[in-house]
Amino acid sequence: GTPFTPGDDRPVAKGSDLTVISVLRQCKQEADRARYSRIQQNRTNRLLFLGQQDYSYKQRGQSKEFLPKLPMAVEQFASAIKRSLTDYGDWFQVDLKNAPLTPEEVRKLLLVYLGKLSDGYVTYPFPVVISDAMKSGALDSLVILKVHGALVPENRFVVERGLNLLEAGSQIFPQVTHTLKREEVSTYRLWIDLIRNEDYFPDPRGHGLYEIQEIETDLAHLVEWAEAGIYDERAVERIQEDFQNQEQELIRIRYAGQDIAPVPSFRKRVILHEFWGSIVGSNGRFIKKNCVATLANDRYLIRPPEDNDNWHGESPFVAAPLMRVPHSVWHKALADFGASLNIAMNELFNLMLDGGLASVWGIKQIRMDWLEDPRQVSDGVPQGVTLQVNTNAPVNGKVLETVATGSVPQDALAMFNITDREFHASMMSNDLRVGLLPPKQVKATEIVAAEQGTSSLLDGITRDIEQLLIERVLRKAFLCLMQNANDLDSDDVVGAIGVRAAVALARMSPAERFAMLHGAKFRVHGLSAVRARARDFQKLAALMQLVSTNPLMAQAFLQKYSMAATLDQFL
Repeated sequence: GTPFTPGDDRPVAKGSDLTVISVLRQCKQEADRARYSRIQQNRTNRLLFLGQQDYSYKQRGQSKEFLPKLPMAVEQFASAIKRSLTDYGDWFQVDLKNAPLTPEEVRKLLLVYLGKLSDGYVTYPFPVVISDAMKSGALDSLVILKVHGALVPENRFVVERGLNLLEAGSQIFPQVTHTLKREEVSTYRLWIDLIRNEDYFPDPRGHGLYEIQEIETDLAHLVEWAEAGIYDERAVERIQEDFQNQEQELIRIRYAGQDIAPVPSFRKRVILHEFWGSIVGSNGRFIKKNCVATLANDRYLIRPPEDNDNWHGESPFVAAPLMRVPHSVWHKALADFGASLNIAMNELFNLMLDGGLASVWGIKQIRMDWLEDPRQVSDGVPQGVTLQVNTNAPVNGKVLETVATGSVPQDALAMFNITDREFHASMMSNDLRVGLLPPKQVKATEIVAAEQGTSSLLDGITRDIEQLLIERVLRKAFLCLMQNANDLDSDDVVGAIGVRAAVALARMSPAERFAMLHGAKFRVHGLSAVRARARDFQKLAALMQLVSTNPLMAQAFLQKYSMAATLDQFL
């Protein structure tokens, strides 16, 4: 009944000369141009994280070593965040009143699904997502998580019992048989995807007018999604060609640390642009607010603008920076300044290494006409070789002589140490955090002061991660579960909250469940609590050190406090 062929472009409103595809293209172009410099810096950071630097200007024989300063600092930062989530225990709490589930039941239910997140192919726990997200935020400025879900086919195995009659002579014996049967069922699984910064196109003016995600997928998967009702099947059927941007494909592979692999001819790739936001007409007024649309291969409108199908009314994206820049959409990355310092350290290290090698080997000159067999040195002069000279060589003459040697400049070593110190400052790290001992002349008080200075910066970043990222992710994840509660695995629900609460949840309609539970508030405290405990430990340690150095204070302390209780507090 529609006047448009499925997949074709259409006006944003009746009588408008502005079409949907042109709106999507112009929005993407606007967002792409505004992030150009940021994406270039991201690529520099990511290459250094992979241990790659451009040494094309180096001559043959010059050192091309890479110091893994930036990769180790980023790994240490991400591991600290992951450890705070996994080792602390109850790292978040739920505030909920007048609901069929208690806050503890909501927390347990959410933890079950956070423990087995899926992208349709691999299952992984939430701390792994956060660890990868911290690496992305440290290198690419923004952490972008997409919270959604889908029905995933799963295998269920049952045993069917049967009876066979065995005849032995004149007697018949019954024999019980067991047959394994496999059933495929579809259950709702929570998906929390880490989105590449290159694939995310937000409104660069910060007004939240739109968010666009670029998705590369196989045509076979797109057909499955269309059959599930996400996209227009008839529009997807029109897609037959393999759509790929060779330049972007090479960039994607290089910055993922992979090698180029030939793509089989039967794999047809499709580039999707998924639009979330509001469409504005040529007169500058809203045509359709809070909608979603999808463009395939830059020409097929496989999902015309339709209302946002998320009951929470928001886009599935949660984007947050680790280091904020006021009035900015893209902010800055932790590795922005450390990257250039890592490059400088590589140059200085290679300079010193070349000087050290040159001081050992040096540059030599050889008199070929004095050699009995010049072929002896055709491939160089190996260490310890004996050269045979002919009668042309004078007595005590040197057929091989060193004419130049190298040395390590003292200024280079001094500058290397200064650069190393500045690198640790830029990455909020130090020798202790990467497992190295400080120089002997460094005092303990200086180490504590350095730790406290770094900790104050990390405390601010940690709280932003909790409030602006993880709490928002948990809220959207829980609302997605409640919207699709009818498709959840009953065994998972009963195992998490018990039979009573599961039955109470099942008796309610989806609308009732969502209305009564959407007010749940999540408070993440795992990261900040770990840091608070570390600060408390330092305070107690400083107090005990003060007490131990003063006999009068030690006597008063022992009279008023128990050492056993104090030790328990330390533990």
